[in-house]
Amino acid sequence: MFLPAAAMHALIAAVVVVSDPPATDDSEGQRLLAAAHAGNLAASRGWQVLLHYRRTAFGGWRSEADGAGFFLAGPRGRHDPGAELDATLAALLSPAPSGDDHPQCRFPARWAWLKAVLPIDPARVPDQVCPAFATWRTGMSAQAVTLIYATAYLNSPASMYGHTFLRLSRATGEGNPLLDYAVNFAADVDTDNGFLYALKGTAGLFPGRFYVMPYYVKVQEYSNMESRDLWEYPLTLSPAQVQRLVMHAWETRSTYFDYYFFTRNCSYQLLTLLEAADPSLHLIDQFGGTVIPSDTVRAVLAQPNLVRGRVGRPSLLSVMRSRRESLNAAEIGAAEAWALADPTDPAPAAAVAPLPRPRQAAVIDAAYDYLRFREGLHAEPSDGFKKRERRMLLARGRLELPPQDLVARPDIDAPETGHTTVRLGLGSGVSDHAGGFETLTIRAAIHDYLDPMRGYPADARLQMGDLRLRFSNRDRAVRLDRLDAVDIVSAAPFDRWVRGASWKVWMGADNAREQGCERPGSPHAGWRCLYGGLTTGGGVAARFGQRRILLLLLAETDLGVGPAFSDAHNVRAGLGGEALLAGGAGERWRFELGARGIYYPLGARGTVLRTRVAQSLALSSRFSLRAGVETSGNYAQAGGELVTYF
Repeated sequence: MFLPAAAMHALIAAVVVVSDPPATDDSEGQRLLAAAHAGNLAASRGWQVLLHYRRTAFGGWRSEADGAGFFLAGPRGRHDPGAELDATLAALLSPAPSGDDHPQCRFPARWAWLKAVLPIDPARVPDQVCPAFATWRTGMSAQAVTLIYATAYLNSPASMYGHTFLRLSRATGEGNPLLDYAVNFAADVDTDNGFLYALKGTAGLFPGRFYVMPYYVKVQEYSNMESRDLWEYPLTLSPAQVQRLVMHAWETRSTYFDYYFFTRNCSYQLLTLLEAADPSLHLIDQFGGTVIPSDTVRAVLAQPNLVRGRVGRPSLLSVMRSRRESLNAAEIGAAEAWALADPTDPAPAAAVAPLPRPRQAAVIDAAYDYLRFREGLHAEPSDGFKKRERRMLLARGRLELPPQDLVARPDIDAPETGHTTVRLGLGSGVSDHAGGFETLTIRAAIHDYLDPMRGYPADARLQMGDLRLRFSNRDRAVRLDRLDAVDIVSAAPFDRWVRGASWKVWMGADNAREQGCERPGSPHAGWRCLYGGLTTGGGVAARFGQRRILLLLLAETDLGVGPAFSDAHNVRAGLGGEALLAGGAGERWRFELGARGIYYPLGARGTVLRTRVAQSLALSSRFSLRAGVETSGNYAQAGGELVTYF
């Protein structure tokens, strides 16, 4: 489909002069080139977004596209918008090569833009016939664009903050969105090793590409297999803008973009695609650091008249739970029998036979959701699933009742309804070892059990880059109090239909104040109280009190290395357990009770018991007041802080 490398270099050599605009004998080409220079088109917003140019720290330009096939001016085109425009214009006006290899066919969005901004005579420069692109675009038949947000999935590092992609509504889709197409940006991952995965994803060593696929594939992946709710935001892009997006998605096939989990990720690149569709949008200018999917949704919503609504698509898990809540205990047992019994066993049908037909239908519908949920963990349906499914569908059809209306909402609210991701806190407190202190905290992302829960998974804690500094009134010094580089808790409360493991991982820096390092004259005073640590754990969880209270029990391992343990070769390692109780009342008040005991047989030997009691009161959508008491061995402190989200 694309030119071989040798042919590409030959074409570039023919149309580009390194220091001067490309020379041609074609008067039409010279006229258009002069018009492009006179209009300074290389500096226009329309050209910048099509080539993904961004200003560098030193005032120059650099394209974020990393594949060489994207630039007709060769390596210079990545840094020189003018040289790339000249080379592109010469290539697009050239009559050869014909067919799908012609630059007009490879870069249809560039060609459409140049025809709109330059007085190109179609009689002298006709459109090339592009069979492959025409077939691809006609097959999609896109007429509208919808932004899709998939809620967090903590079992995948790349999706623990959520994910965004686009849906292209088809003019021939008969109103069924599952027949639409999705545009997704993703990394091409080449390793199953967790350490390499994190390292390469953080360092931008995975290539990322745009992919177009049927929408039902993404629904099956996210909603059915991973139990993630979807939120859909229809956009008001014009038909011409929709076509520009489709054309640009096609021409990105010639390149890739280095994928960075925290910055140039799926959500960031989707914003660049929307800017290519409508250059008047400035969606990524506000993202100078980390890019979190929920924040990109807010950026899109902040654009005047760009979003025309919001629709929730509950996951199969959300639907299944809603159906089950409508059943009594006996009916739940009957639904389990339908889903789990041998396909030839007559007992499930006999168990529901005495029930009125509407209740039989409710049981079978719930059983069918349960069956699909269990099978959703596998890519291909098993023979057992097919037999059970057939029996259920036949039994349901014999009832001669239409599908029952079900009002099911996503378990997790829309992302823009929750608090913003960055949190800043100012506080003060007192300890029994060192007296009064003040604290400054800043968290890059994203949520803990004391934050307002709306818009976030109720059973998860996900914090990265949470830095706490402390000023000691006695010593008149500022020190690192704690750094949560990674702090993840994924609780899977017990459910007779939903089985999952609860787990935890923490990595960061802390103070071993149980060593007495804040007492006057301690050999571990100041920075010598610090250590770097890694904690992992797994266990069980439960919810009670109308699901408002979460109980989490974990077995844990703990490793610490640093000057705090200088008496034990700077290391300690141990194992133990943790109990956590978290919950709240209403939208404003949250609490957390925790106890953690670790026995250290290696290094700084002994047992350390830590406890924590904390609560948070939301004062508004942006401000919360926190207070708590903590102990660590024979050390205790109490404090409070005012936090703001931005």
